[in-house]
Amino acid sequence: MGIAVTTFKDRLRREEAPGVASTSVTSSTHSVDVPTFPEERPSIEVILERIESNFEQKKAHTDAKEWFEIKVRDDKPFGLMVWGDPHVDNPGCNIGLLRHHMTIAKHPAVFSLNIGDQMDGWVGRLAKLYAESSMDVHTARELSMWFMREVRWFLWLLGNHDEWGDNGAILRLMSQQADVKCLAWAAKFRLVFPNGSDVRIHAAHDFPGRSMHNIVHGSMRAARFLSDADVYLSGHLHDWGSSQFEKAGFGRTPLSVRVSGYKQIDHYATVNGYQASQWGSSCLLIIDPNVEGPGRVMPFWDVQQGVDILDALCKRYKGEPREATTPKAAVLRVRPSAAETAKRKQAVRTAGSKAGAKPSAK
Repeated sequence: MGIAVTTFKDRLRREEAPGVASTSVTSSTHSVDVPTFPEERPSIEVILERIESNFEQKKAHTDAKEWFEIKVRDDKPFGLMVWGDPHVDNPGCNIGLLRHHMTIAKHPAVFSLNIGDQMDGWVGRLAKLYAESSMDVHTARELSMWFMREVRWFLWLLGNHDEWGDNGAILRLMSQQADVKCLAWAAKFRLVFPNGSDVRIHAAHDFPGRSMHNIVHGSMRAARFLSDADVYLSGHLHDWGSSQFEKAGFGRTPLSVRVSGYKQIDHYATVNGYQASQWGSSCLLIIDPNVEGPGRVMPFWDVQQGVDILDALCKRYKGEPREATTPKAAVLRVRPSAAETAKRKQAVRTAGSKAGAKPSAK
């Protein structure tokens, strides 16, 4: 080989050492070995495997959220309170009304859903608006955590303000600490009852579609073309309203509800000529799995009135005595649980039953 035996043995020892590779650079009189370094970037095969694995994980997450089930453990009526955009850190937030509704929401038969935009979360050029507020971003996050912990939540949606900057990541961490399910923008789920009935709810911070004549145009459009739900919930526009119609031939009476939120004083709205809503900050839905038709889900814009009616309805199902001045009403029967999934044609009573009438059984 034209080299000394000691040089050969030295090269052989280095080549046999684990994890060591080198390249020889030689001239007519000398020779040096330059180490070969591992690749800095993964190979294309490793990159492709990682991308495929990431996609499969994301797809599994997305598929699991498509009409996921929330199991209700009994067949009694209960209330679902839909909270409009809170914007708790905005000077125009009616925090007194928010706290009043939080007290009502502690009723044992009431659960809650936040439609999104928990805080202003100003970023970029809009961050200058914090100079006009007595609250900084840290106070906003403290208020958000307080609100998340003090209410019994079904779900918490993230609106456009919540997703700005790092707000979304922070709210997701808060939700893990508070054990609250937090989803971005929209959720499609089924409330499943022991008697086999279900209520399908499609909630979104907003639905596409606008009409100057109909505040819930987007959700009504979704009811016709986007999904097969019983209830459509939205917010975002700081306006409120509801509508219900029968989709003849499909056995559905979709209800659309848009809540306005608690930001009742807004300089942006004043400059652009928008009128602030005084009502509709939140809406209480009474859900009765024992009823068919439009009476299955009833919206109440006065949430206290809704809770009062919910109490009265629960008493009728339990057969508890009512006020002496109240005419005696028939005790309503909870639909018995079925071994198989109940069809929507089955009902213990119809939505149009009158007080004092004997419950029908079809």
